Amino acid sequence: MKIAAVILVILVAGVDVSSGAKRPRRRKIPRTRAKTERVSKEKKKGEKSGKQEGAPERDVNFYIQKKDSIFAAGDTSAFVSAVLNYLSAAGDSVDTAMVGDIFWSLEYLARKGKLDDAKRYCEKLVAVDSSYAPYEDILLVRGYASTGKTGYAYMLARKFQHIYAGTRWGAQIEKLADSLYKQLSPIKSREKSPAQSAAGSK
Repeated sequence: MKIAAVILVILVAGVDVSSGAKRPRRRKIPRTRAKTERVSKEKKKGEKSGKQEGAPERDVNFYIQKKDSIFAAGDTSAFVSAVLNYLSAAGDSVDTAMVGDIFWSLEYLARKGKLDDAKRYCEKLVAVDSSYAPYEDILLVRGYASTGKTGYAYMLARKFQHIYAGTRWGAQIEKLADSLYKQLSPIKSREKSPAQSAAGSK
């Protein structure tokens, strides 16, 4: 009887001890170095992309606002670079307010002998809006004129003037042709007026 009582006391004490025992702390599994580096790179990449988002638009807006002072300082290339960066980053639309500056920048490239670059950017513009396709012909004329082939550029301008007659493109090319004509060497044998012909026949 005493033995049974002792065993019962031991069992009760064992239950109390086990119920009061603390659970072992859960050990954290450390990240591997590769995983840590990957997470860090992804975070930096996200921050970088967030900073660059909308950058071309902000830059070009800044340059347009400061256009006069930039040109006065002779930093035309910075303005052209900002405009072309905007065009390169453009998706399926281009702000119509930007088209004039885009045209000017492309003509600037053509005048500087970079006709291929100008045509490449122009193709991007035409891909966005096909109604600007005739402008490629204007760039072609500008390109030949910039290389000293003024006569050939003038001939092309007159050709395109007839093709686009009655449109705004035709009027623009006509002005270009007139300006090129003034750059041509004077023609030696010019048509005489009736008065000059009569005086020469005496």
